[in-house]
Amino acid sequence: MGKSGYKARPHTKAIEKFKEQMKKYTNRSWGVSNAYKVEKLNQLIEPPLAEPHERWCERRGIG
Repeated sequence: MGKSGYKARPHTKAIEKFKEQMKKYTNRSWGVSNAYKVEKLNQLIEPPLAEPHERWCERRGIG
């Protein structure tokens, strides 16, 4: 929990969309290479984790 007692969480629709995409990209019957699956999973997972850091850097004029 944050200092104000508020804990941010994603919207319900965003969670459902994320779960659907994870199922699609991890489905064993999806006829693509494992390397491609890893690439797509990285594209799905990395942006939400990197976004707060990128905004922090922008506010400080870094990179």
